[in-house]
Amino acid sequence: MNSLTMKKVLSFFFLICFTLPSFAFDHNYALWKRVVVQYVDLTTVPATVDYLGIKDNRLDFTENLKEMVAVTKEEYEAFTIDQRKAFILNLYGALAIKAVLDQIKGNKLPKSIKDGKALFTDIFDQKFFKLFGEKRSLNYIESELAKEFNSDFKFMVSFACAARGCPPPGYYTAENLSKTLNEISKVFLSWDKNVNYAITNNTFVASDYFEPKEKFIKQSSEYSDLKNYLIRNAPISELLKDKAIKNENTLDLDFAKRDWSLNNKK
Repeated sequence: MNSLTMKKVLSFFFLICFTLPSFAFDHNYALWKRVVVQYVDLTTVPATVDYLGIKDNRLDFTENLKEMVAVTKEEYEAFTIDQRKAFILNLYGALAIKAVLDQIKGNKLPKSIKDGKALFTDIFDQKFFKLFGEKRSLNYIESELAKEFNSDFKFMVSFACAARGCPPPGYYTAENLSKTLNEISKVFLSWDKNVNYAITNNTFVASDYFEPKEKFIKQSSEYSDLKNYLIRNAPISELLKDKAIKNENTLDLDFAKRDWSLNNKK
């Protein structure tokens, strides 16, 4: 090959390298969808996750997480609003699962995601992954990254924190966001330890998962308060719902301690 031909080949090579578009982020979350469909069971009460199944077949899970944490701040800010919401919930759910997987010894699961706490540091405050070039924690995602969406109450109460007293992880995209938020909310509220209506004293007893989030409902255009959200979303009978609505002004709301035990498949 003469020098002129070599120059042409090299020129073509560099043209290809520098003009092809970079890898586009998969907003359909094909890898995450396979994980959720195969290992998250929304039909049980409460919903469960097969952590050992993910551990033993974690290629899709690992590759999906790599793709998500590789997103730059500039790329994230170019996402649409619903793309950002889907990204936040999928990422949080995957990272909560990772926090559990990191605690598995052999085939022995931790009793709770909170068993992974370090000295004086709750698992949710531990910076165990990088995002946007910095070490981050789960609380960074929920409290900082998600705060622009505080007015979307159903979004704010859909963070999957790997416990029976938390919503299960879902498969979110911009296109299915509203539908999946409704589905996850219904599944979460279907367990009576997360919410229960006592007709005898006209009281909702809700998991304290909702307590620190109650302040966000003041920014919501959809719900007047947490009681209104529970009346409209808790899967109680129509008879009980009618009674709660008629007595909403005198309806009491109490909080019960959240069940932090791991939501693992039995």
